[in-house]
Amino acid sequence: MLERQTALWEKREALFGDEASRIWGKRESPMHANQDAFQAELQRLDQAHEITPEETAHQLKTSVEQLYNNDMARRLIGPDVMARTLFSLDAVQSHLHTLSADARQERINSLRRQMGYPEEAISRLSKQDQQRNERWQNGKAYMAERNQLARRYSGDQLDKALDDLRAEHFGRSAKTIALEERDGFFRFERERRFGVN
Repeated sequence: MLERQTALWEKREALFGDEASRIWGKRESPMHANQDAFQAELQRLDQAHEITPEETAHQLKTSVEQLYNNDMARRLIGPDVMARTLFSLDAVQSHLHTLSADARQERINSLRRQMGYPEEAISRLSKQDQQRNERWQNGKAYMAERNQLARRYSGDQLDKALDDLRAEHFGRSAKTIALEERDGFFRFERERRFGVN
């Protein structure tokens, strides 16, 4: 059904170009309707704090299967997209933030398994998560020290102290961090999204 509707819409666009949207305005393309339905489901799941991450993952997969039931869409919406979507949901992040580091990693690995990742990918991603955790810990320590320096120094003295601190914490990336901060971006003040950043 969806494939037939998509083919019909493509034919309309081929014949009428941009006017197809105006002519059939209210009768949106099936893909657009599915995208709207999927966005509504994501908004619901984003705030579904009462259900477990595993149930959220199940409902997410079920929605994708129902809305995008053709093989092409399933190939486009693989485990990477599914997991990134799942881990971007506030409700899932709320659950993950309450866990100890080890329990959190076990949960993330389990959710990735549920999303369809093979074991070797789960192992590789788990190592990436550990590197991210270390980077975030280093970044949080840097920000705490940075705030102390900002209370003690100002002007050129502060700039020099911050340059030294960035070099100590970030090595070759210190210059990048300095440029970001000059533009008002402090990467370690962003929200931590487990399984993503």
